[in-house]
Amino acid sequence: MAAGQEPDGSNVVNKYGDMDRSRGVEKLVAMSMGGSDGCRIAVGRKNGTVDVLEGMGGAVVTSFECNQGKTTVSQHARVRGMAFLEDHQKLVVCSRGGGIAVHSTKDSWESVSKFDVSGPVDCAQVDGTKAYLAYGGEGRELSILDLAREGTKPWRAKQAEPNKVGVRPRAWLSAVDFVGGDPRMVLVGTADHEIRLYDTRAHKGPVMAMRFGESRVTNVASQPDGSVVWLANAIGTLQKLDMRKHQLDSCLRGPCASIRSLCHHRERMLLASAGLDRFCRVHDTVTRKTVFKSYLKNQLTAVCFLPEEGNEPRVEEESDGARTKALHGRSRSSLDSVGRPPAKKKKERGPHRDRS
Repeated sequence: MAAGQEPDGSNVVNKYGDMDRSRGVEKLVAMSMGGSDGCRIAVGRKNGTVDVLEGMGGAVVTSFECNQGKTTVSQHARVRGMAFLEDHQKLVVCSRGGGIAVHSTKDSWESVSKFDVSGPVDCAQVDGTKAYLAYGGEGRELSILDLAREGTKPWRAKQAEPNKVGVRPRAWLSAVDFVGGDPRMVLVGTADHEIRLYDTRAHKGPVMAMRFGESRVTNVASQPDGSVVWLANAIGTLQKLDMRKHQLDSCLRGPCASIRSLCHHRERMLLASAGLDRFCRVHDTVTRKTVFKSYLKNQLTAVCFLPEEGNEPRVEEESDGARTKALHGRSRSSLDSVGRPPAKKKKERGPHRDRS
């Protein structure tokens, strides 16, 4: 469904490709080309292939293999993270094996840089400034990668402390997102149904940790303003986390199986979800009502809103312009001074009292 389309009465208007379990879809991202060129959809597949399709026509523009990393295991070729960078002129792709590649959309989608990180990577996300990549996985704590500085790591979370019997809990991140696109605030979900909030300005440990449900956290999706983050798990729970109070709030009704993908609308208060119950749903996050629901016969693994055809990417230009400038100007200093807590304010002394 296009971003500018009304959800009521929406129908299936196009289908892309043929059914093939070996080429299952892992990630979906879309960008607007501006003018009459419409939009492009990047599809990350299970076998490590990335297909770039035309928005409404569905024709394949190009196809390439993602960087698998140093491993040769076929399962590590899965695409775990994908996003457009720098006014949609670059596409970054991260595989489960830890291979990261940046492709240029202007030069026939050729790879312009490659670097490897320690895998396996189960989740990856790019911040609002399009400069940093947060990732983690089974046995891998949260790390932040600087894409502009050839993959250097300006920040990395420390391991959890041992318990009473001296056993250190094993890290297993399953979902990650930047709160409001801010590169200093990262929210992660784990396979042990735990939610953690990291602030790179404070220290390398979580500033907030809480339990969420009784199963694996599959997705975390922040609203553009960062006031609310939506959490999803493997049993179909879709709940709101109030970032001002750091408390779990109301739930959205409908999903009854594992929720595999969430996508928040760029302009309106709409949240799309897709999962193994074969339903694609769109909820109004203000009224919590289901404004669109469609049974699509197959188990769903990814969902995204398409930009409106023929229009310029207004929201993207705003986020890459004034908002990016504000975030980018403070993100460098905050990540370069990792581990340094914010300066404490001096207490002002009150008026001197005469004890006589």
